[in-house]
Amino acid sequence: MAPRKAARVREKKRTKKTASKPAPAEAATGVSAAELGAILASPPLGDRWLRELADRGFLVKVGRARYDLAKSVQGYLRFVRETEVTAAVTAATSREAFEAERARKLKLENDQRQAMLVETPDALAAIDHIFGQVRTALAGLPPRISEDVAERRRIENAIDATLADLAGRLDEASAALREGRDPLAASGENDAG
Repeated sequence: MAPRKAARVREKKRTKKTASKPAPAEAATGVSAAELGAILASPPLGDRWLRELADRGFLVKVGRARYDLAKSVQGYLRFVRETEVTAAVTAATSREAFEAERARKLKLENDQRQAMLVETPDALAAIDHIFGQVRTALAGLPPRISEDVAERRRIENAIDATLADLAGRLDEASAALREGRDPLAASGENDAG
């Protein structure tokens, strides 16, 4: 019995030694998470960040908390390059957007200063004022055209119908201006009828 027991003890010791030693290939290229973190960055990258990079496919795991050194360094360099390219594109895009917005604002300010741009409420008020003067001037036409009352009524009705049509078009154009649409497109729809 003693020889069998001794053989079992020796077998256990041998399996413990071989189990605790990494395989030759892993020993040559495998490093712990702490070692890899220290190799890749200063201050060292943390375990959590290394796991994140491994999950995203940049680092190569060879075991629990162990990484293939060469492939992981190459993957980390790829990650850094991709991050820099993305950051450069984002910065360029945001800079271009900023410059475009700045140019737009300057153009609006210049157009307003040079009276090429008028506020919508001011434009609508001017149109209403002119339209009121036109209505007043047209109201005096029937008596100047004819002394016949029937003829005057016929002229007044024609003028009223024309003014009602123009008022509808003016309302449509005003609504289009307030909504930021083209007022000519709104009145152009009625020209066909």
